[in-house]
Amino acid sequence: MFRDGLADLQVTDIHVPAGAIAGQPLDVSYTVRNSGDNRTNANFWYDALYLSNDANTSDHVLIGKVRHVIRSIHQGNTPSIRLR
Repeated sequence: MFRDGLADLQVTDIHVPAGAIAGQPLDVSYTVRNSGDNRTNANFWYDALYLSNDANTSDHVLIGKVRHVIRSIHQGNTPSIRLR
């Protein structure tokens, strides 16, 4: 739960291919919405993509990470992001 006045980034849409080949690039795109009461206040942040057989986070494998350099995401904005 977030306090009033803060940004609240939520993934609202995600697209992944139906299949993947080991050792080959995997294109994933997703949309993030700032549902909070204010804009983000960081100059950058990282998103990470993990692969797992189930919802258990103890056996996940990091398959990609991206650094975003965006001054801010204002309330209600929804940037689309692509991770390859």
